[in-house]
Amino acid sequence: MGKTYAMLDEGQRRRERGTDVVVAFVDTHGRPRTEALAQRLEVVPAHRRVIGTEVVEQLDLPAVLARRPAVALVDDLARPNTPGTPHRWCFEDVEELLAAGIDVVTTVDISQIDSVRDVVERILGDTSSCVVPDSLVRGAEQVELIDMTPQALRRRVTHGNVVAPERIDAALVSSHREDTLTALRELALLWVADQVEERLHHGPDAAPFRAHRETRERIVVALTGAPSGAHLIRRASRLAQRSSSELIGVHVRGVGQELADEERDRLEQHRVLLSSFGGSLHEVVDADPAQALVEFARGRHATQIVMGTSHRSRWVEFRSGSIVSRVLRSAREIDVHVISDDEHAPPRPGSRRHPMLLPLRRRILGLFVGLVGIVLLTSVLAGIHPATSLSTDLLLFLLVVLAVALIGGVVAGVVTALVSFLAATWFLTPPLHTFTVAVGQDLVALITFFIVSLVMSLLVSQLARRSGDAERSRMEAEGLARAAASLVGSEQAVSEILAVLRRSFDRRGVVLVLPSDDGWQIDAQAGDAIDITDRRLPEIFIPGGGRLIHDGPPLSADDDRVLHAFCATLGTALERRRLQREAAEAAAAAQGDQLRTAILRAVSHDLRTPLSSIKASASSLLQTDVDWPPEAQREFLLTIDEEADRLNTVVGNLLDMSRLEAGVVRPARDLVDVAETVWSSLSSLSESTSTVEVAIADGLPPVVADQALLQQAVANLVANALRHGSSSDGGVLLLARRVGATVELRVVDHGPGLRPHDRERLFEPFQRLGDRAGGAGVGLGLAVARGFIEAMAGSLHLEDTDGGGLTAVVVMPAGDHPSMED
Repeated sequence: MGKTYAMLDEGQRRRERGTDVVVAFVDTHGRPRTEALAQRLEVVPAHRRVIGTEVVEQLDLPAVLARRPAVALVDDLARPNTPGTPHRWCFEDVEELLAAGIDVVTTVDISQIDSVRDVVERILGDTSSCVVPDSLVRGAEQVELIDMTPQALRRRVTHGNVVAPERIDAALVSSHREDTLTALRELALLWVADQVEERLHHGPDAAPFRAHRETRERIVVALTGAPSGAHLIRRASRLAQRSSSELIGVHVRGVGQELADEERDRLEQHRVLLSSFGGSLHEVVDADPAQALVEFARGRHATQIVMGTSHRSRWVEFRSGSIVSRVLRSAREIDVHVISDDEHAPPRPGSRRHPMLLPLRRRILGLFVGLVGIVLLTSVLAGIHPATSLSTDLLLFLLVVLAVALIGGVVAGVVTALVSFLAATWFLTPPLHTFTVAVGQDLVALITFFIVSLVMSLLVSQLARRSGDAERSRMEAEGLARAAASLVGSEQAVSEILAVLRRSFDRRGVVLVLPSDDGWQIDAQAGDAIDITDRRLPEIFIPGGGRLIHDGPPLSADDDRVLHAFCATLGTALERRRLQREAAEAAAAAQGDQLRTAILRAVSHDLRTPLSSIKASASSLLQTDVDWPPEAQREFLLTIDEEADRLNTVVGNLLDMSRLEAGVVRPARDLVDVAETVWSSLSSLSESTSTVEVAIADGLPPVVADQALLQQAVANLVANALRHGSSSDGGVLLLARRVGATVELRVVDHGPGLRPHDRERLFEPFQRLGDRAGGAGVGLGLAVARGFIEAMAGSLHLEDTDGGGLTAVVVMPAGDHPSMED
């Protein structure tokens, strides 16, 4: 509010400074002060068009271009133009004015900016069809926010300064509620603040601001997984609270570095602690931790860095330098706080850069194969010496070294290379049985063999490690894919993810616990039972408040990282399950509301109508002051009889539907004669069945069903066909025949029929598609029929009748089929 007045005031200020300003278009909304201010400026007459009985004004673009002022004032940037004009929107007129070299001062609502359209829709419940592209507004030379408190704006509405008097009450309780105005005001402030910060850091004059000042304090706390991390976070949080700063945690991990399990666990605890203080934890991988920390802080426009003192030994700092000193030298404009922590001064466990991937059994096997292979090969070569040359002997030893490195890893390969070097020198190099080498070429060959053996051992070991990494990555990807796939259409997604997790990470047992009123409760588990009170077992916090406790061999850092990814997927599965339960509860509540409404309708009309007819007929018969003729008395008695049958049908359907909804229908499995059931169904109807034709195939076998339920279902189908499907072209036809292992009963009518997408709705309770308002029944007949038939292992569906109409097809299992025999 107040944008138009502020625009005109800006135009007046520029005119007083000597700028050529015109009002290209303004909508004063009949406000006297706004009209008075507009009259003090030159106004280009608006273009008027008559649409129906309404006169519409809009910007006269050719007139403004012909006038060619220095500045044009254009009100309502998102305003639509009338059909037939060159441009559809007012902002397109503004773009043409800008292209012509005319500066424009214009107005726009926050609700009319395209990028916040979805947010405005959540606030207001709807959104304006008139929007302005963000690129146009963001490209403005200057954006000014016209701000007003919600309380002041509501006072303006109350005084009649915003909407017409007859719309004041409606506006105060809808679009101008205080919470709505507060949300829109916050959105406008955030949008403008975002533009200010964008220009501050990325505009043409941004460098001086980045170097010397920040409009918002941001504190980055450096974490390594050490025990002192919690102390650093709390200290940084106190600094952030004093200046209302944003708190950001970062962990810089070296390339190829793998953290110990306890460091991973502490980092997860630090993540939770940061979240409780309103912060977040990020991870950066870089070979230079100090430079990476400073670059991360600059990328987040941080003003302060909080880090702890180094616990590394002096020898390590002498070799690789002090990270604290390098951060202090590189930070320049960023303040650095170095926090001491004597409590955790002892050196923390070192990170495992190159974990031993091969199991101990395989390494021992490699050493055993190497020693046995060298003994055997040396014995053979010594026995045939000097039939083979030294170079041939060394090549054979090299093959043994390569095989051992492939089996047992680098350590076994190096040990085998050393033993091979010594064996070749002692047993195969003249003079024999000494470590003296007489010929210089033999010495070069031995040294070359030893070096090549060491290099090949390292290469083969790395190849095995890379192959293991690739296989593990493939298994991790497959596990994550299976976990993600379990989220789609699975009711047991949580249990399936736990099973995949246990198999992928070789866990003995995995359990998911969720908070409850009595503490922690087991929600799902896989593998062996786990004592959830055992604090020694590793646990991971799940998004949403749960914990994953697992038991098994220690995990490497990479495995732990992927396990956390699994936990994120597990959190998604928990959230999906919660939403499904809420949706099911909402659907059940809606169905309950529908049931209550329909029952009330049945009581108020479908039960009351026959009762009223019975009451009126009985009262007429009981009158003593009127001598009714026999024909009238018979008519009253027939009315009582028909309405009683109708009442019995309605009450019976309501009771049957309640039994189906409660799941208490337990049908018998008897051999039922179809013909007998059909004729019994017809005789039970209150409607006339003179137009019903029955055709039952000869030799039709009995069906496996409950005769009472099947009779009621067929009666409901025939009654529905008689009410809605009979016409002058034909009545209702009942056909029964055998189809394979089933018996098919068709109820054919020649009524108007139904569209295919309405057929399933016809089986929903209380549906009366195409009924008249006063039609009989409550729309339960077909729902009860399908419920009874499906309870007896049959099926019921609808098809089109040839020539028009609808056919209900009942399929029941035949009683003489071998699969039906006990």
